[in-house]
Amino acid sequence: MSIAKSGTHFYKGGENVDLRSWMSKMPDNKNIKDINIPGAHDCATRFCQWSAFTKCQKFSVDNLLKNGVRVLDVRVNGDNIVHAFAKCKISVLGRCLKTADIVEIAENFLYANPTETVLFILKSDGKISGKECLELFKKNILNKNENLWYLENKFPEIGDVRGKIVLINRIDGSVGIDFSKMPYQGGSDLINTEDFTVNETETVTLQDRCTLTAIKKWNKAVLPVFEKNFNYNGNFIFNHLSTAGFPLIPHLNAMHINRKFLNYNLISGKKYGTVMVDFITPEISEKIINTNCGTINN
Repeated sequence: MSIAKSGTHFYKGGENVDLRSWMSKMPDNKNIKDINIPGAHDCATRFCQWSAFTKCQKFSVDNLLKNGVRVLDVRVNGDNIVHAFAKCKISVLGRCLKTADIVEIAENFLYANPTETVLFILKSDGKISGKECLELFKKNILNKNENLWYLENKFPEIGDVRGKIVLINRIDGSVGIDFSKMPYQGGSDLINTEDFTVNETETVTLQDRCTLTAIKKWNKAVLPVFEKNFNYNGNFIFNHLSTAGFPLIPHLNAMHINRKFLNYNLISGKKYGTVMVDFITPEISEKIINTNCGTINN
């Protein structure tokens, strides 16, 4: 990996850019809510049933991590990985992906890249209740290797979670960072962002207007968050480029939004937060990562 010595870019461009250890240049005392981080919406949907309507990524979870992604959006029905009604699989004809498969991939990545951390967003999706899904997760995942996880209900500094998986819990507040109050932002008449509390002192600013068409999504939802010129009062910013709007085909929506994003001028050193993307590429990850260059540890 070659780090730029001057200029605005964290990494030099080119196909051989290694994004596996970009967090190594972040100072230990930097809180993750103040780092601009690429995230993969519905990260495990490379091989998914009814893929035209459910596939949101073209890379495997392993390659997403190698491509710079550090936030994994994981949806479970019991211990199966799903996207709504569709099962996610290890290959086109393979078995259903299990939660343990994703955790093993993240653990192996962190073992090979101990300067990094992975944010693991857990959401129940399907017929099995969230309570049951979380109990299975605790029994089959957390209880077997609790030392791998950061399970406190506050946003950590990067130095405290290198080599660990940070649990972001959308089911309840019993363990991990409590995202159970995260509002649903479907519909076209909502305000652009909504805040929700994680604990007594920390707040998340959410943009996930998930039913807008691609054009409206970019213009009315994504851009206003990017262009806001203050620091969101120290909030964790959770900004979704992803949308399930008409024509209900994630790939077509992502083609428009991702192209707009790559042509948009992000400002080095500005806070953009966690940016969740459908069909994220190394180029998109690198662009988000590069905005951290004003805070790298020289």
